[in-house]
Amino acid sequence: MLKGTAYFAMNSSRFRIQDSGFRKIVIFLILFVSVLGGKTYAQTKLKVGMPDLCYGCHEGLKKEFSKDHVHVPVKEGQCTTCHNPHTSNHAALIKDEINILCLGCHKEVKEDFKNKSVHSAFKRGECTDCHNPHSSNYRYILTKSENFLCLDCHKAVKGHLERPYLIPPFREKRCLSCHHAHASNVRNQLVKSPSQLCQSCHGIRCQVNGISLSFTLKGSDCTNCHSGHSSDSKGIFNAYGHSAFLQRKCGECHNPILADREVTTKLAGKELCFGCHKEEKKLLSNINTHMINEENACTLCHNPHSSNRKGLISKADEELCLSCHQDTDRKQIFMEKKLKRIRCVPVKERKCLKCHRPPHYDHPLYLKPQESIGCDTCHKAQHTITHPLGEKAIDPRTGHPLNCSTCHSMHAAKDKFMLYYNRDRALCIQCHKGY
Repeated sequence: MLKGTAYFAMNSSRFRIQDSGFRKIVIFLILFVSVLGGKTYAQTKLKVGMPDLCYGCHEGLKKEFSKDHVHVPVKEGQCTTCHNPHTSNHAALIKDEINILCLGCHKEVKEDFKNKSVHSAFKRGECTDCHNPHSSNYRYILTKSENFLCLDCHKAVKGHLERPYLIPPFREKRCLSCHHAHASNVRNQLVKSPSQLCQSCHGIRCQVNGISLSFTLKGSDCTNCHSGHSSDSKGIFNAYGHSAFLQRKCGECHNPILADREVTTKLAGKELCFGCHKEEKKLLSNINTHMINEENACTLCHNPHSSNRKGLISKADEELCLSCHQDTDRKQIFMEKKLKRIRCVPVKERKCLKCHRPPHYDHPLYLKPQESIGCDTCHKAQHTITHPLGEKAIDPRTGHPLNCSTCHSMHAAKDKFMLYYNRDRALCIQCHKGY
Protein backbone atom coordinates (compact mmCIF):
# COMPACT_ATOMS: atom_id res chain seq x y z
CA MET A 1 0.00 0.00 0.00
CA LEU A 2 1.31 3.45 -0.88
CA LYS A 3 2.04 5.95 1.92
CA GLY A 4 -0.89 8.25 2.52
CA THR A 5 -3.36 5.86 0.90
CA ALA A 6 -6.43 4.48 2.68
CA TYR A 7 -8.62 1.52 1.67
CA PHE A 8 -12.31 1.17 2.56
CA ALA A 9 -14.40 -1.92 1.85
CA MET A 10 -18.13 -1.81 1.17
CA ASN A 11 -19.79 -5.00 -0.07
CA SER A 12 -17.52 -6.17 -2.90
CA SER A 13 -16.31 -2.70 -3.95
CA ARG A 14 -13.04 -1.11 -2.84
CA PHE A 15 -12.40 2.64 -2.66
CA ARG A 16 -9.00 4.32 -2.55
CA ILE A 17 -8.34 7.80 -1.11
CA GLN A 18 -4.92 9.12 -2.09
CA ASP A 19 -4.84 12.34 -0.11
CA SER A 20 -4.18 11.93 3.65
CA GLY A 21 -5.69 15.35 4.46
CA PHE A 22 -8.91 14.44 2.71
CA ARG A 23 -8.91 11.15 4.58
CA LYS A 24 -8.81 13.00 7.93
CA ILE A 25 -11.78 15.11 6.89
CA VAL A 26 -13.78 12.00 5.98
CA ILE A 27 -12.98 10.35 9.32
CA PHE A 28 -13.99 13.52 11.18
CA LEU A 29 -17.32 13.70 9.34
CA ILE A 30 -18.03 10.04 10.11
CA LEU A 31 -17.39 10.61 13.80
CA PHE A 32 -19.42 13.82 13.84
CA VAL A 33 -22.45 12.18 12.24
CA SER A 34 -22.26 9.06 14.41
CA VAL A 35 -21.81 10.88 17.71
CA LEU A 36 -23.46 14.28 17.40
CA GLY A 37 -25.55 13.75 14.33
CA GLY A 38 -26.90 10.48 15.66
CA LYS A 39 -27.98 12.16 18.85
CA THR A 40 -29.60 15.03 16.96
CA TYR A 41 -31.36 12.57 14.67
CA ALA A 42 -32.68 10.63 17.68
CA GLN A 43 -33.94 13.81 19.28
CA THR A 44 -35.76 14.93 16.14
CA LYS A 45 -37.63 11.64 16.08
CA LEU A 46 -39.14 12.35 19.51
CA LYS A 47 -42.68 13.74 19.48
CA VAL A 48 -41.66 16.37 22.05
CA GLY A 49 -38.23 17.23 23.48
CA MET A 50 -37.23 16.32 26.99
CA PRO A 51 -38.25 17.00 29.72
CA ASP A 52 -41.67 18.00 28.32
CA LEU A 53 -42.05 14.54 26.82
CA CYS A 54 -41.68 12.99 30.30
CA TYR A 55 -43.97 15.59 31.89
CA GLY A 56 -46.67 14.57 29.43
CA CYS A 57 -47.33 11.58 31.69
CA HIS A 58 -45.58 12.66 34.88
CA GLU A 59 -47.38 15.97 35.11
CA GLY A 60 -47.26 16.16 38.90
CA LEU A 61 -43.49 15.98 38.91
CA LYS A 62 -43.03 19.30 37.11
CA LYS A 63 -44.21 21.22 40.16
CA GLU A 64 -42.33 18.95 42.52
CA PHE A 65 -39.10 19.54 40.59
CA SER A 66 -39.32 23.32 40.99
CA LYS A 67 -38.24 23.48 44.63
CA ASP A 68 -35.43 25.68 45.91
CA HIS A 69 -32.65 23.17 45.28
CA VAL A 70 -32.75 21.13 42.08
CA HIS A 71 -30.49 18.27 41.00
CA VAL A 72 -28.46 19.43 37.97
CA PRO A 73 -29.71 16.74 35.51
CA VAL A 74 -33.31 17.62 36.48
CA LYS A 75 -32.65 21.34 36.07
CA GLU A 76 -31.25 20.68 32.59
CA GLY A 77 -34.13 18.35 31.65
CA GLN A 78 -31.83 15.35 31.22
CA CYS A 79 -34.13 12.64 32.59
CA THR A 80 -32.26 9.91 30.74
CA THR A 81 -29.06 10.68 32.65
CA CYS A 82 -30.49 8.52 35.45
CA HIS A 83 -33.52 6.78 33.93
CA ASN A 84 -33.81 4.35 31.04
CA PRO A 85 -36.87 5.38 29.02
CA HIS A 86 -37.73 1.79 28.10
CA THR A 87 -36.67 -0.96 30.53
CA SER A 88 -34.50 -1.54 33.58
CA ASN A 89 -33.71 -4.12 36.24
CA HIS A 90 -34.20 -1.43 38.88
CA ALA A 91 -37.25 0.35 40.27
CA ALA A 92 -38.34 3.61 38.60
CA LEU A 93 -36.39 2.54 35.50
CA ILE A 94 -33.14 3.63 37.16
CA LYS A 95 -30.19 2.72 34.94
CA ASP A 96 -28.10 1.12 37.68
CA GLU A 97 -27.90 0.55 41.44
CA ILE A 98 -28.39 3.90 43.10
CA ASN A 99 -24.93 4.11 44.65
CA ILE A 100 -23.21 3.27 41.36
CA LEU A 101 -25.41 5.78 39.55
CA CYS A 102 -24.73 8.64 41.98
CA LEU A 103 -21.01 8.05 42.31
CA GLY A 104 -20.69 7.91 38.54
CA CYS A 105 -21.06 11.70 38.56
CA HIS A 106 -20.07 12.58 42.13
CA LYS A 107 -16.54 11.26 41.86
CA GLU A 108 -15.25 13.57 44.60
CA VAL A 109 -17.72 11.97 47.03
CA LYS A 110 -16.44 8.54 46.02
CA GLU A 111 -13.10 9.51 47.55
CA ASP A 112 -14.78 9.68 50.97
CA PHE A 113 -14.90 5.88 51.03
CA LYS A 114 -11.15 5.93 51.63
CA ASN A 115 -11.63 7.53 55.04
CA LYS A 116 -11.50 5.49 58.24
CA SER A 117 -14.95 6.34 59.60
CA VAL A 118 -17.73 6.02 57.01
CA HIS A 119 -21.42 6.72 57.62
CA SER A 120 -23.23 3.36 57.53
CA ALA A 121 -25.95 4.59 55.12
CA PHE A 122 -23.25 6.02 52.86
CA LYS A 123 -21.26 2.78 53.04
CA ARG A 124 -24.32 0.78 51.99
CA GLY A 125 -24.77 3.13 49.04
CA GLU A 126 -28.23 4.29 50.04
CA CYS A 127 -27.80 7.89 48.87
CA THR A 128 -31.54 8.44 48.62
CA ASP A 129 -31.95 7.76 52.35
CA CYS A 130 -30.77 11.32 52.85
CA HIS A 131 -30.95 12.99 49.42
CA ASN A 132 -33.90 13.56 47.12
CA PRO A 133 -32.73 12.62 43.62
CA HIS A 134 -34.77 15.39 41.99
CA SER A 135 -35.31 18.52 44.10
CA SER A 136 -35.75 19.70 47.66
CA ASN A 137 -36.33 22.80 49.76
CA TYR A 138 -33.17 21.96 51.72
CA ARG A 139 -29.59 22.43 50.59
CA TYR A 140 -27.73 19.45 49.15
CA ILE A 141 -31.24 18.32 48.03
CA LEU A 142 -31.70 16.64 51.42
CA THR A 143 -35.05 15.01 52.17
CA LYS A 144 -35.28 16.99 55.44
CA SER A 145 -33.29 19.67 57.21
CA GLU A 146 -29.83 18.37 58.07
CA ASN A 147 -30.18 17.82 61.78
CA PHE A 148 -33.72 16.46 61.89
CA LEU A 149 -32.63 14.03 59.20
CA CYS A 150 -29.84 12.73 61.48
CA LEU A 151 -32.15 12.23 64.44
CA ASP A 152 -34.67 10.29 62.32
CA CYS A 153 -32.20 7.40 62.14
CA HIS A 154 -30.23 7.96 65.32
CA LYS A 155 -33.26 7.56 67.57
CA ALA A 156 -31.20 6.54 70.61
CA VAL A 157 -29.29 9.80 70.33
CA LYS A 158 -32.56 11.70 69.91
CA GLY A 159 -33.65 10.36 73.31
CA HIS A 160 -30.60 11.99 74.88
CA LEU A 161 -32.21 15.37 74.25
CA GLU A 162 -34.40 14.66 77.30
CA ARG A 163 -31.42 14.61 79.67
CA PRO A 164 -30.87 17.61 81.97
CA TYR A 165 -27.34 18.49 80.82
CA LEU A 166 -26.64 19.02 77.11
CA ILE A 167 -23.73 20.51 75.21
CA PRO A 168 -24.86 23.57 73.16
CA PRO A 169 -24.40 22.16 69.61
CA PHE A 170 -26.47 19.10 70.52
CA ARG A 171 -29.15 21.16 72.28
CA GLU A 172 -29.44 23.27 69.14
CA LYS A 173 -29.44 20.15 66.92
CA ARG A 174 -26.37 21.32 65.00
CA CYS A 175 -25.12 17.81 64.23
CA LEU A 176 -22.93 18.87 61.32
CA SER A 177 -20.97 21.30 63.47
CA CYS A 178 -19.25 18.21 64.93
CA HIS A 179 -19.90 15.38 62.46
CA HIS A 180 -19.23 14.94 58.76
CA ALA A 181 -22.25 13.66 56.83
CA HIS A 182 -20.38 11.09 54.75
CA ALA A 183 -17.03 10.12 56.17
CA SER A 184 -14.03 11.29 58.14
CA ASN A 185 -10.63 10.09 59.23
CA VAL A 186 -11.74 10.56 62.83
CA ARG A 187 -14.05 8.08 64.58
CA ASN A 188 -17.80 8.74 64.60
CA GLN A 189 -17.27 10.89 61.48
CA LEU A 190 -16.07 13.79 63.61
CA VAL A 191 -14.78 16.82 61.71
CA LYS A 192 -11.79 17.03 64.09
CA SER A 193 -10.29 14.94 66.86
CA PRO A 194 -12.38 15.07 70.07
CA SER A 195 -9.74 17.13 71.88
CA GLN A 196 -9.55 19.71 69.07
CA LEU A 197 -13.30 19.80 68.69
CA CYS A 198 -14.08 20.35 72.37
CA GLN A 199 -11.27 22.83 72.93
CA SER A 200 -12.39 24.90 69.97
CA CYS A 201 -15.30 26.00 72.21
CA HIS A 202 -13.90 25.82 75.75
CA GLY A 203 -10.71 25.10 77.67
CA ILE A 204 -9.88 22.09 79.86
CA ARG A 205 -11.57 22.38 83.25
CA CYS A 206 -10.63 19.01 84.78
CA GLN A 207 -8.88 19.02 88.16
CA VAL A 208 -7.61 16.54 90.75
CA ASN A 209 -7.08 17.84 94.30
CA GLY A 210 -7.03 21.38 92.98
CA ILE A 211 -4.42 20.59 90.32
CA SER A 212 -5.46 21.41 86.74
CA LEU A 213 -5.00 18.50 84.38
CA SER A 214 -4.72 20.68 81.29
CA PHE A 215 -0.99 19.91 81.04
CA THR A 216 -1.65 16.21 80.47
CA LEU A 217 -5.11 16.27 78.83
CA LYS A 218 -4.37 18.77 76.07
CA GLY A 219 -4.27 16.12 73.37
CA SER A 220 -6.48 13.51 75.07
CA ASP A 221 -9.84 12.25 73.89
CA CYS A 222 -12.39 14.16 75.99
CA THR A 223 -15.02 11.46 75.37
CA ASN A 224 -12.99 9.07 77.54
CA CYS A 225 -14.79 10.74 80.45
CA HIS A 226 -17.40 13.06 78.97
CA SER A 227 -20.36 12.47 76.69
CA GLY A 228 -20.31 14.20 73.34
CA HIS A 229 -24.04 14.91 73.56
CA SER A 230 -25.67 14.98 77.00
CA SER A 231 -25.65 13.50 80.48
CA ASP A 232 -27.66 13.01 83.66
CA SER A 233 -24.79 14.51 85.67
CA LYS A 234 -23.18 17.91 85.73
CA GLY A 235 -19.96 17.96 83.78
CA ILE A 236 -21.57 15.87 81.02
CA PHE A 237 -19.95 12.68 82.34
CA ASN A 238 -20.59 9.38 80.60
CA ALA A 239 -23.39 7.12 81.88
CA TYR A 240 -21.09 4.34 83.21
CA GLY A 241 -17.94 4.81 85.21
CA HIS A 242 -15.19 2.80 86.84
CA SER A 243 -15.89 2.72 90.58
CA ALA A 244 -12.57 4.38 91.49
CA PHE A 245 -13.18 7.11 88.92
CA LEU A 246 -16.72 7.83 90.13
CA GLN A 247 -15.51 8.04 93.73
CA ARG A 248 -12.60 10.25 92.65
CA LYS A 249 -10.14 7.75 94.11
CA CYS A 250 -7.49 8.29 91.46
CA GLY A 251 -4.84 6.95 93.85
CA GLU A 252 -6.19 3.39 93.53
CA CYS A 253 -4.68 3.17 90.04
CA HIS A 254 -2.41 6.19 89.64
CA ASN A 255 0.72 7.33 91.39
CA PRO A 256 0.38 10.73 93.12
CA ILE A 257 -0.57 13.37 90.54
CA LEU A 258 1.67 16.43 90.58
CA ALA A 259 1.49 19.58 88.44
CA ASP A 260 3.39 19.39 85.16
CA ARG A 261 4.50 15.81 85.85
CA GLU A 262 3.66 12.78 83.77
CA VAL A 263 0.58 10.95 85.07
CA THR A 264 1.52 7.30 85.62
CA THR A 265 -0.16 4.13 86.88
CA LYS A 266 0.99 1.92 89.76
CA LEU A 267 1.27 -1.14 87.52
CA ALA A 268 1.75 -1.48 83.78
CA GLY A 269 -1.02 -2.44 81.36
CA LYS A 270 -3.30 -5.36 82.05
CA GLU A 271 -1.55 -6.22 85.33
CA LEU A 272 -3.10 -3.08 86.82
CA CYS A 273 -6.59 -4.35 85.93
CA PHE A 274 -5.86 -7.89 87.15
CA GLY A 275 -4.95 -6.48 90.55
CA CYS A 276 -8.71 -6.19 91.22
CA HIS A 277 -10.22 -8.40 88.52
CA LYS A 278 -8.66 -11.67 89.69
CA GLU A 279 -11.38 -13.92 88.25
CA GLU A 280 -10.90 -12.42 84.82
CA LYS A 281 -7.18 -13.12 85.06
CA LYS A 282 -7.92 -16.83 85.51
CA LEU A 283 -10.32 -16.81 82.59
CA LEU A 284 -8.11 -14.87 80.21
CA SER A 285 -5.28 -17.29 79.56
CA ASN A 286 -2.26 -16.50 77.42
CA ILE A 287 -3.69 -18.52 74.53
CA ASN A 288 -6.33 -15.83 74.03
CA THR A 289 -5.43 -13.99 70.85
CA HIS A 290 -6.87 -10.73 72.14
CA MET A 291 -4.59 -10.84 75.17
CA ILE A 292 -1.30 -12.40 74.13
CA ASN A 293 1.57 -9.97 73.57
CA GLU A 294 -0.73 -7.03 74.28
CA GLU A 295 0.50 -5.08 77.27
CA ASN A 296 -2.59 -2.87 77.30
CA ALA A 297 -4.96 -5.64 76.22
CA CYS A 298 -7.83 -4.57 78.49
CA THR A 299 -7.96 -1.06 77.06
CA LEU A 300 -8.26 -2.43 73.53
CA CYS A 301 -11.98 -2.75 74.32
CA HIS A 302 -12.55 -1.08 77.71
CA ASN A 303 -12.22 2.51 78.82
CA PRO A 304 -10.50 2.63 82.23
CA HIS A 305 -12.48 5.68 83.36
CA SER A 306 -15.99 5.84 81.92
CA SER A 307 -18.15 5.04 78.93
CA ASN A 308 -21.67 5.39 77.59
CA ARG A 309 -21.76 1.59 77.17
CA LYS A 310 -22.15 -1.15 79.76
CA GLY A 311 -18.99 -2.93 80.72
CA LEU A 312 -17.09 0.28 79.99
CA ILE A 313 -16.86 -0.80 76.36
CA SER A 314 -14.98 2.06 74.75
CA LYS A 315 -16.57 2.22 71.29
CA ALA A 316 -19.55 1.05 69.28
CA ASP A 317 -19.29 -2.55 68.06
CA GLU A 318 -18.77 -1.59 64.44
CA GLU A 319 -15.86 0.70 65.21
CA LEU A 320 -14.41 -1.43 67.97
CA CYS A 321 -14.33 -4.76 66.12
CA LEU A 322 -14.12 -3.73 62.50
CA SER A 323 -11.17 -1.41 63.06
CA CYS A 324 -9.13 -4.63 63.21
CA HIS A 325 -11.43 -7.07 61.37
CA GLN A 326 -11.62 -5.06 58.15
CA ASP A 327 -11.51 -8.18 56.00
CA THR A 328 -14.69 -9.44 57.69
CA ASP A 329 -16.39 -6.14 56.97
CA ARG A 330 -15.46 -6.29 53.28
CA LYS A 331 -16.82 -9.83 53.01
CA GLN A 332 -20.05 -8.78 54.69
CA ILE A 333 -20.56 -5.79 52.39
CA PHE A 334 -20.13 -8.12 49.41
CA MET A 335 -22.60 -10.60 50.98
CA GLU A 336 -25.19 -7.86 51.52
CA LYS A 337 -24.98 -6.74 47.90
CA LYS A 338 -25.26 -10.31 46.64
CA LEU A 339 -28.18 -11.35 48.85
CA LYS A 340 -29.92 -7.95 48.55
CA ARG A 341 -31.59 -8.29 51.95
CA ILE A 342 -30.20 -9.38 55.32
CA ARG A 343 -32.79 -10.03 58.02
CA CYS A 344 -30.43 -10.93 60.86
CA VAL A 345 -30.47 -7.74 62.95
CA PRO A 346 -27.12 -8.17 64.77
CA VAL A 347 -25.38 -8.82 61.45
CA LYS A 348 -27.18 -6.06 59.55
CA GLU A 349 -26.53 -3.47 62.26
CA ARG A 350 -22.97 -4.70 62.99
CA LYS A 351 -23.84 -5.60 66.59
CA CYS A 352 -20.81 -7.86 66.95
CA LEU A 353 -21.06 -8.20 70.73
CA LYS A 354 -24.58 -9.59 70.43
CA CYS A 355 -23.05 -12.93 69.45
CA HIS A 356 -19.34 -12.59 70.28
CA ARG A 357 -17.75 -11.78 73.60
CA PRO A 358 -14.00 -11.50 73.18
CA PRO A 359 -11.97 -12.25 75.07
CA HIS A 360 -14.18 -13.41 77.94
CA TYR A 361 -15.44 -16.66 76.43
CA ASP A 362 -13.31 -19.68 75.68
CA HIS A 363 -15.47 -20.76 72.73
CA PRO A 364 -14.60 -20.87 69.02
CA LEU A 365 -14.76 -17.35 67.57
CA TYR A 366 -15.61 -16.10 71.08
CA LEU A 367 -19.25 -16.98 70.50
CA LYS A 368 -21.44 -16.70 73.56
CA PRO A 369 -21.95 -20.04 75.35
CA GLN A 370 -25.57 -20.56 74.39
CA GLU A 371 -27.02 -23.45 72.49
CA SER A 372 -26.79 -22.81 68.75
CA ILE A 373 -24.76 -19.65 69.55
CA GLY A 374 -27.94 -17.91 70.63
CA CYS A 375 -29.69 -18.00 67.24
CA ASP A 376 -32.73 -19.67 68.81
CA THR A 377 -33.34 -16.58 70.96
CA CYS A 378 -34.64 -14.90 67.78
CA HIS A 379 -35.38 -17.84 65.49
CA LYS A 380 -37.61 -19.82 67.83
CA ALA A 381 -39.80 -21.42 65.15
CA GLN A 382 -36.87 -22.36 62.92
CA HIS A 383 -35.05 -23.90 65.85
CA THR A 384 -37.81 -26.50 66.36
CA ILE A 385 -37.65 -27.86 62.79
CA THR A 386 -33.95 -27.56 62.12
CA HIS A 387 -31.38 -30.07 60.94
CA PRO A 388 -30.20 -32.13 63.98
CA LEU A 389 -27.77 -30.15 66.13
CA GLY A 390 -25.71 -30.70 69.26
CA GLU A 391 -23.47 -33.40 70.68
CA LYS A 392 -25.15 -36.25 68.80
CA ALA A 393 -24.81 -34.57 65.40
CA ILE A 394 -21.14 -34.43 64.43
CA ASP A 395 -19.73 -32.57 61.45
CA PRO A 396 -17.69 -35.20 59.55
CA ARG A 397 -15.33 -32.50 58.26
CA THR A 398 -14.29 -31.14 61.65
CA GLY A 399 -15.38 -33.74 64.20
CA HIS A 400 -17.18 -31.01 66.14
CA PRO A 401 -20.89 -30.88 67.02
CA LEU A 402 -23.13 -29.17 64.49
CA ASN A 403 -24.54 -25.73 65.23
CA CYS A 404 -26.22 -23.03 63.17
CA SER A 405 -22.93 -21.67 61.85
CA THR A 406 -22.14 -25.07 60.29
CA CYS A 407 -24.52 -24.22 57.42
CA HIS A 408 -25.13 -20.48 57.86
CA SER A 409 -22.48 -17.82 57.47
CA MET A 410 -23.02 -14.55 59.30
CA HIS A 411 -20.48 -12.65 57.24
CA ALA A 412 -19.79 -14.42 53.94
CA ALA A 413 -22.95 -16.27 52.89
CA LYS A 414 -23.38 -17.06 49.21
CA ASP A 415 -27.02 -18.06 49.09
CA LYS A 416 -30.40 -17.09 50.53
CA PHE A 417 -31.14 -17.65 54.23
CA MET A 418 -27.47 -16.72 54.73
CA LEU A 419 -26.34 -20.22 53.74
CA TYR A 420 -22.82 -21.04 52.63
CA TYR A 421 -24.15 -22.79 49.52
CA ASN A 422 -27.45 -23.49 47.77
CA ARG A 423 -29.56 -25.80 49.95
CA ASP A 424 -30.92 -27.85 47.02
CA ARG A 425 -27.67 -29.77 46.62
CA ALA A 426 -24.39 -27.89 47.02
CA LEU A 427 -24.83 -27.38 50.77
CA CYS A 428 -25.83 -30.95 51.57
CA ILE A 429 -23.00 -32.66 49.69
CA GLN A 430 -20.45 -30.83 51.80
CA CYS A 431 -21.07 -33.55 54.39
CA HIS A 432 -23.26 -36.16 52.67
CA LYS A 433 -20.77 -37.19 50.01
CA GLY A 434 -22.04 -40.81 49.78
CA TYR A 435 -25.43 -39.81 48.35
